[in-house]
Amino acid sequence: MTQLKVWTVSVCLAVAAASILEMVVPNNKLEKSAHMLIGLFLMCAVFLPFSGGISVEWPERSQTVEERNLNARTLEEEVKRQALANMETRVEELTVKRLEEEGIHIKKISVAMDTLSDGRIEISQVEIGLDAKWLTHEGKIREILENQLGLTAKLQFGS
Repeated sequence: MTQLKVWTVSVCLAVAAASILEMVVPNNKLEKSAHMLIGLFLMCAVFLPFSGGISVEWPERSQTVEERNLNARTLEEEVKRQALANMETRVEELTVKRLEEEGIHIKKISVAMDTLSDGRIEISQVEIGLDAKWLTHEGKIREILENQLGLTAKLQFGS
């Protein structure tokens, strides 16, 4: 009995879809082809269930509570990892941009961030590599980093 209901609903939906397509089909050379295709579609919708047609069986797969919890934790950890990486990149970009506005060119920069036990994120370390010529401007660089960007950085001067 349920198969008959499913078949009836399928045919009704196919007829409704065909009706909408009939209204949309333009009156031109393609009209006959479109009507033929719509007719074939309706015939398939009506007769396919009786021919043993296409049957799709989906394997039943239910996750256990432990699997769902593991998936949720894995997803949460990945989101946190990506958030940290994005913030590290953003801090690097802002630092480079601000120092370059002052004409100071950075050779390398690395930012490390950690997630605290309460979920907050903190900048744990900032290292900036500069040419030795900027050693005389160390005070100005620290002032920009600390006062304008709020960063305490380890500055490395090399050749």
